[in-house]
Amino acid sequence: MLRIKSKHVTSISSLPNSTQPQNQCPVSISVRSAQLIDVVGMSKVLVQGFNLVPYAWMHPIARASIQADLKMRMERKSSYQAFVAVDPNGDSSSIVGTVEVTIQKPNLSCQPISYAYLASLTVASDYRRLGVAQQLVQACERQVGLWNQSDLYLHVLAENAAARRLYLQLGYGIHREIRSWNPSLWHFEEQMMLHRHIG
Repeated sequence: MLRIKSKHVTSISSLPNSTQPQNQCPVSISVRSAQLIDVVGMSKVLVQGFNLVPYAWMHPIARASIQADLKMRMERKSSYQAFVAVDPNGDSSSIVGTVEVTIQKPNLSCQPISYAYLASLTVASDYRRLGVAQQLVQACERQVGLWNQSDLYLHVLAENAAARRLYLQLGYGIHREIRSWNPSLWHFEEQMMLHRHIG
């Protein structure tokens, strides 16, 4: 199955270089908890936002794989939550952004205890630079509080200046820098693990 998360690229939050956080989102956009019925729209946004496959004919295959992964993760109610940004003026599958947040189990190379982790943040191209990403991140932060966690972590590619700028403006700081091998791209990637104290 095609996965956004892998052993070597752990949920890289990806925003295009033109993306910048804004103070307000259009009134019509709302952010809510994702439901099983949303996985079709979520998969479309993820495939396009992360450029997961090189050819358009591969999109349906990638979307089907992501839908199966999302459904499986949604069954873990106690340690997983996805959010979607919805434009009610769009069609029936008008999901324009998505993000996931989980409680990660201890990993000796990363964290000694369980921690909250944000992943797979992306926004449809027509809705970027409108504050949608900021609303999705804030929804994750509220969920972290409901889990009685006080910190939120995420990874971002070092070369993704727009994503780094978004998170830094939202109060995230660099926790550590990571250089890891990406076998699918056949080169090393520079990543940053970012952190924010929520509580």
